[in-house]
Amino acid sequence: MRWKWPMKIPSWEIFTTLFLSFMELGRAFIEKTAGFLSIPGDRGGKMGDFEITHTFGWYPLQQYLVPFPGGRLQCLPIAWNVEERKWYHLYPKALMDSNDWLYWTNAGQNWNGMCAECHSTNLKKNYDLKTDTYRTTWSDIDVGCESCHGPGSNHVEWAEMPDMARPRAENFKLTMKTSGISSSKLVELCAPCHSRRAALGDYTHTEPDLLDSLLPSLLTENLYFADGQILEEVYVYGSFTQSKMYHRDVRCNDCHEVHSLKLVKAGNDLCFQCHRAHEYDTKAHHFHKKKGEKGKPIRSSEGKVLFHVGTGAECVQCHMPGRNYMGIDYRPDHSFRIPPSRSQQQDWGARCLHALPHGQNFSMVRQNHHPMVRTGAQAAFRYGDRRRPQKTVRGSEGADPIGRGSPLPCNCQGYSPFTFIRLSRRGH
Repeated sequence: MRWKWPMKIPSWEIFTTLFLSFMELGRAFIEKTAGFLSIPGDRGGKMGDFEITHTFGWYPLQQYLVPFPGGRLQCLPIAWNVEERKWYHLYPKALMDSNDWLYWTNAGQNWNGMCAECHSTNLKKNYDLKTDTYRTTWSDIDVGCESCHGPGSNHVEWAEMPDMARPRAENFKLTMKTSGISSSKLVELCAPCHSRRAALGDYTHTEPDLLDSLLPSLLTENLYFADGQILEEVYVYGSFTQSKMYHRDVRCNDCHEVHSLKLVKAGNDLCFQCHRAHEYDTKAHHFHKKKGEKGKPIRSSEGKVLFHVGTGAECVQCHMPGRNYMGIDYRPDHSFRIPPSRSQQQDWGARCLHALPHGQNFSMVRQNHHPMVRTGAQAAFRYGDRRRPQKTVRGSEGADPIGRGSPLPCNCQGYSPFTFIRLSRRGH
C-alpha cells in the first residue's frame, strides 16, 4: 500500500454523484483544477468546500485524503475498487452523524494517527497535545528498505567503500538484524505493522523487545470469535501467534517473499513445502473437485461466480477462512485451525460460504452444489467422527472468561504470553 501526491481521480462525474448521494448533501459543487477536486462536506455540522490532495493505497482499493487544519489529513468514506473499477462506500449500512468517531472528519478516519505509520517510512506523527496539531514527517512517502531494516546511512557508507578498504562489520552495519534470528524474532519484526496494537510512541527500531514499542491487542470477544479466529480487523499477528505453526518455528518468510510481497509458491504447493501432498491433496481428505475437473461453479442469484470449480480443494479454504475488511479487502485468518465438527446439527459447509452476499439463498447452493455443503451428520458418516476432546479456558471457580455462559474452546499449551493475559484478573 502506498500514497501519491498530487493525485488523479478516475471518473470524476461518478465520484461526485456517489459522494453526494452517500453524504446526503443538498447541493452539488465540483471544481476540477490542476488535478485537484473541491467538494462540499460536513465538518462539525457546518458546510464547506474541501480540496482532495492525495490518493492513499494501491490495491485492492484507493482512498482519497483531504487536508484539515492542524496538519491533519482525513480519509473520505468513498473508495475506488481497483479490480472492478468502480466507486463504493466503506460504510454503506452505517448512518453516522458528525459526532461519530468513524465519521470521515473525525479521529477514526485521520491519516496521521490511524494509517500513516505503516504506509510510510520513518514516520513521525509529531502530535502536540497542547495545540492539538500534527507536524507529521517521513523519510519515504511509501514503504522502503528502512521500514524493516532501520536507518541505513551507516550501511550505505560502508557499502560504498572500495572492496579492499571495506572492513568486516556486524550485520553489514544495518540497525535491524533480519537473518540468522529466531522465528519469533522475525515474526516480531513484522508485528509493528501487522498487528492490532496500541503504540507506545514512534517506532524507532531501537527497542530491544517488541513490548517496549507496542501493546498487542488481546484475544477479546469484540476482536475475535470465541475459538480465536479473526472477527474484527486485527492484522494477522494475534491469530498467527495462536497457531501450531508459530510454536513450531514457522515464520512469515516461509510463505511470503518479503520484498516482492508475493507467496513463495502458488496454491496448495505453498502448504506442501511441509505437509504431505499424497495424504492431504486428495479427494479422500477434502472431498472436492480439483481445478480442471468438470463441474459448475457456485454463482450468486445475479450470476456472479462466487466459487470456481476446484476452489474447495484448496487448503486455505478450510484452514484459513477469511473476512472482507474495508468493504473489499479479503484477509485470511492465520491461526490455521482444523474445521470444527462439534455439532451434529451444524451445517458443515456454512463456514465455506462466508463470501455469499447478504441475503443469498443458502438452500440454492445446497441443492445445486451438494458435495460442498454437508450437515455435521453427513460429514461424520463420510469422514468418521473426528471430533477431538478440547481443553477449555475458565477463570477461577468456573467463571466464564468471555461472558457468554460457556467455556472458551482452545488449546492453551504453548501459546504466547499475551494471548490469554485477559484471564489474569480472574485469578489465572
